[in-house]
Parts: sequence; structure tokens; C-alpha cells
Amino acid sequence: MVKVTFKNLEKSNLAKDVVLEKMNLLNDKFPELKGHSIRLTLSMDNSSSQAGPDEFGVKIQIKGKKFDGLIVEKKARTLYLALADVNEVLLELLNRRTDKLRVKSRTQLRKVKYLNDSQGEQDTI
Repeated sequence: MVKVTFKNLEKSNLAKDVVLEKMNLLNDKFPELKGHSIRLTLSMDNSSSQAGPDEFGVKIQIKGKKFDGLIVEKKARTLYLALADVNEVLLELLNRRTDKLRVKSRTQLRKVKYLNDSQGEQDTI
């Protein structure tokens, strides 16, 4: 489930569609994300007392079984640059998490195989 919220920013269907499209691409690459709760916060920081450029931010929080506790937040001059930065970092984190789990399960399988092989050798002696 993907929930998009706007903070200090007018709701925009275009921004929401772009964010959901990026999340669908990630869901295609990582099907395990479909069972997770994903919360996206699109924000704009603007100082009313001091002139200067606006700063847009995108924050993604993922809660679920496999990718629990992932929080990524990036800020940039435009909302779309911040979204691209978050997407890049999130892709790296998801890859690392799945690699870590894959390596862990492979190591456990090797240990079991090694123990079974050593048991077989003891039986033949």
C-alpha cells in the first residue's frame, strides 16, 4: 500500500502520478514490496521571513516484514530532483538488503550441506 502526503505543498496530481510511477517501477524490481506499507511525504521548505530559493523534499518510509525500518529523505531545488535522488538511494538500499538476505540464506545452506557431508563420512568409517 502506497500513501502519498503533501506537507507545506499544494496537492498535485502530476507529482502524485510521477511518484506512484517510480514506486511501481520499484515494485516491479522488488515484488516483496507489495506486502509493505510505503508512505511518501512530499514537502517544501520556504522561509517567509527570509528571501531565498525553495527547497523541496521527498521522504519514503517503508514498514513491513522484509524491508522494515527503511527511511530515506532527500532535498533538492526541485521536487523531481529530490525524487530522483531518493529513488537512487532507495534502489541501492533495497539491493543491499536483498543481497544480505540472499547471502545469509546461502551461508546457512552451505553449513547444512557441510554438516550432512561430514555426517555421511562418519557413517562410512
